[in-house]
Amino acid sequence: MIDRRRSFALLLAVPLLVPPLVFAQASGRVPPSNTRPFFSAPANGQAIRGDVIVRYGLRGEGPVPGGVVRLFLLVDTDALPARGLAIAPDANRIALAGGQTETTLKLAPGQHVLQLLLTDADGVPYDPTVLSEQLAVTVQ
Repeated sequence: MIDRRRSFALLLAVPLLVPPLVFAQASGRVPPSNTRPFFSAPANGQAIRGDVIVRYGLRGEGPVPGGVVRLFLLVDTDALPARGLAIAPDANRIALAGGQTETTLKLAPGQHVLQLLLTDADGVPYDPTVLSEQLAVTVQ
C-alpha cells in the first residue's frame, strides 16, 4: 500500500531539488534569448519642438509581440519594482502593449531621458533585466 505521508513529503521536496532556473523559465521570468529593445527615433541628443514621437522595436523579435512580452517606456526614471513584482504603469512608466512600434509623448520643456524595459506579459521585469540604451532628448 502507498504511504500517503511519504508521497506528500516527496511532493513537497521536489521543488527544492529542481534548479530554480527551471521554475523561472516556466513562469516566464527568463528573457527571450537575443531579444533587446531599441529606439529608432528620435536620435540620441536630439532637440525637439512640440510632441516627442518615439519609435521603437525589439531586435531578434521584429514587432513587439502583444500578449507574449511587454515593453515599458521609462521616462526620467530608472526605478523598478522589487524583484518578481509587476510594474505599475504611471506617467514615468508607460506600458506599450498591443504590438505598436510608435507612441507620442507630451513632455515639459527641458532635458529628458528615455529607456525601454522588456517584461513578461504580466509586466514583471525579466531576470536579468532587459533594457535598451538610454536616449536623451531636449524638448524646446
